[in-house]
Amino acid sequence: MKNIYNDGTYQKNNPNWHQEESPWKVNQIIGVIERNGLKLSSVCDVGCGAGEVLRLLSERLPDNITYAGYDISPQAIAICSKRAAGNISFHLGDLLEEDKTFDMVLGLDIVEHVEDYLGFLRKLKGKARYKLLHIPLDLAVQRLLRISTLLSDIEHVGHLHFFTMETALAALKRADYRIIESTYVAKRIDLRMGGKKARLLTVPRKLLFSINSDLASRIFGGWSLSVLAE
Repeated sequence: MKNIYNDGTYQKNNPNWHQEESPWKVNQIIGVIERNGLKLSSVCDVGCGAGEVLRLLSERLPDNITYAGYDISPQAIAICSKRAAGNISFHLGDLLEEDKTFDMVLGLDIVEHVEDYLGFLRKLKGKARYKLLHIPLDLAVQRLLRISTLLSDIEHVGHLHFFTMETALAALKRADYRIIESTYVAKRIDLRMGGKKARLLTVPRKLLFSINSDLASRIFGGWSLSVLAE
């Protein structure tokens, strides 16, 4: 079935597949692994894009770990192939249709792209003991007041669903995940994403977050939810 990920549309809108975000994502992943004392021998990235996250992880984690990236986009896999190595492999296809399991599966900024996200989460649950998800929390007051920003996310980066912290956790609960750790991460803020108006909100965002993190997320947006679950 043709979609924006395999007909070239996504690559046209995002030619580098967000590679510039990879070092930030890897720092977050390493933090979760270290805080929870996880011992891993295999890691899979679902919707691996350009594959840079796995390449950078392989440089920072023990040498005995193997890595697999899956993506349904042939354009993404064409980029990934340049990063394949002895312990890193990339696969064109849907992990959920494969008879493979891993110690940890990464789902970084992918749940919001999937039409049946609850079905996706339920199937993903059996693919690894640990699931590490990043879910953007874009359902915020200031974005509802500027609805064009949500429509832009639909058109240019393929977002189909928008979450708050509460609705994201409710979805994981409905999919029978056991939450080990959940925390706010500030990708949009740390990476100064968005236009000038978005960047002007950085100071009030951080100030309100220091007082009430939940309220800051609901009003200003800019955060994602990082969830480690079984």
